[in-house]
Amino acid sequence: MSLLTETETVKAPELTVSDQPDVYVRRATGLVRAFSWTDMLVLNAFGTNLGIVLALTVLSGASLFPGSNMSLSVLLGMVLCLFNGLTYGLMAAAMPRSGGEFVWLSYTIHPLVGFATNWGLVIVFCFAYGMYAGMTANFGFAATFASLGTIMNLPWMVSLGTLVATPNWVFGLGTLFILISIVIFVVGPKAVRTFLWVTFVPAMLGTIASLAVFLSTSHEAFVSTFNNAMQPYTNSANSYQFILNAAKGAGANFPAMAIMPTLMALPLGYWAFVGFANSAYVGGEVKTPGRSQPLAIIGTLLLSGIIYAVMFWKFYDVVGWDFTNAVAYLYFSAPNLYTLPSPPVLNFFVGLVTANPYVNILIGVSFILWIFMLVGLGPLVPSRCMFTWSFTRIMPEALAKVDKRGSPWVTVIVSGIVAEIFLYLFTFTAMLNLVNYTIIWAIIFFIGGISAILLPYTKKALFDASPGIVKKKIGGIPLLVIAGIINEALFGFTIIFSIINPAFSGPSGASAYEMIGTIFISGIVIYIISHFARKRQGIDLTLVWKEVPPE
Repeated sequence: MSLLTETETVKAPELTVSDQPDVYVRRATGLVRAFSWTDMLVLNAFGTNLGIVLALTVLSGASLFPGSNMSLSVLLGMVLCLFNGLTYGLMAAAMPRSGGEFVWLSYTIHPLVGFATNWGLVIVFCFAYGMYAGMTANFGFAATFASLGTIMNLPWMVSLGTLVATPNWVFGLGTLFILISIVIFVVGPKAVRTFLWVTFVPAMLGTIASLAVFLSTSHEAFVSTFNNAMQPYTNSANSYQFILNAAKGAGANFPAMAIMPTLMALPLGYWAFVGFANSAYVGGEVKTPGRSQPLAIIGTLLLSGIIYAVMFWKFYDVVGWDFTNAVAYLYFSAPNLYTLPSPPVLNFFVGLVTANPYVNILIGVSFILWIFMLVGLGPLVPSRCMFTWSFTRIMPEALAKVDKRGSPWVTVIVSGIVAEIFLYLFTFTAMLNLVNYTIIWAIIFFIGGISAILLPYTKKALFDASPGIVKKKIGGIPLLVIAGIINEALFGFTIIFSIINPAFSGPSGASAYEMIGTIFISGIVIYIISHFARKRQGIDLTLVWKEVPPE
């Protein structure tokens, strides 16, 4: 059977290709259904980025929401994210095409809404693509070299960690990482699948090793090891107490765990899962999407949530509650008093309590791979969205080129070029400090969820022809609609909470909000220009969405 054959093809009048030969660039996309649900689970796991979340969330929670229990917060966040996962998973099953909310919103509301929203998503994805290329060097390699150098008593490695965090090294290594990702995606889906698994296995093994080390370590053993290893940096035989005293002296207090700050940390708790539905954007390349998309998305959510909750619980148990608050306060609020040789990331503390150099190296490599995978998979989502824009005539036809292996190579290269620009801005300027990544994502998910609420009522023929899981009802109301409504409440709250609490969300103020407006308004302007340009060519872009685009 050809990979182009969809085993769950929806038989509905609305899916028939238009009789107008010029509505789409061609009669078939040329993309191939090469990815299984397990491939997409791996893709989504890298999207959530277990490594970065595990490394930073407990300390970020202690700094932003003193008294919060992040183990409980991520469990509650997982429950809330279930509805976002259902929204995106069921919509991807109902309309198994690449492009995510661009397709869904264009079909249920209007292509102007779909394009402007998806344009914002692609801008943010390319920003992240370039940023993580830089962070692989100045955070992944730098923190790992500093940690390993300290733990293994290798001063040259600590110095190397400092070197790779300098701007020229960050830009040079970041450019190399972007080039590697472009080559992988230009080669085609088989290379992408190989890359997924070759990097996922050691990355996950390192995470499992970290969990095993913490599960087998007592608080007393950690304190003893920490005191011995950190004495050269604190000039104290009791380095653990030194950190506590330094934080108290700087004005820190250590509140007890409480429900209210834990609930206040919920946005951080569910933001730990962002990226777990990335497979929805490559729907045109997933085998049996009616089954694969919900499995991959919900499976990633459960896998990530369980690992987060157990690891954070053991972090508090092994490292200590007061110490967690103290080291977070020093690092984020009084950095001049922070004397440890590495950022207080989880893998640094794990590495201190295992004397096995091979385990330490595995944990270090795992941390680098989790970050690097955000670069390695960087072209996937933006290239598929750009491809679909072109295939439906909003963008020039050249962007819809696909080679015989099923690679939309032109949009892959364009994604890489845009990411390289963002890498330069990230490394050498402060311009990207105006980008409020959190609010932009929340706006995209909020608008995208509207399509789930509308689909059963405004496009009933397609809904009725969808896979059985999409048509499930609870109390006579489609599960898709229920999930969509809760999705709206979740991200509506996130937008409001982010504005009220800029320490959580990122840049605020007039300049930051103007940046958000500029991103989405520019998408509206581009669509309007394209609409009139195509109209002069005799193509009505609204007619494209009288049906779901062909495979």
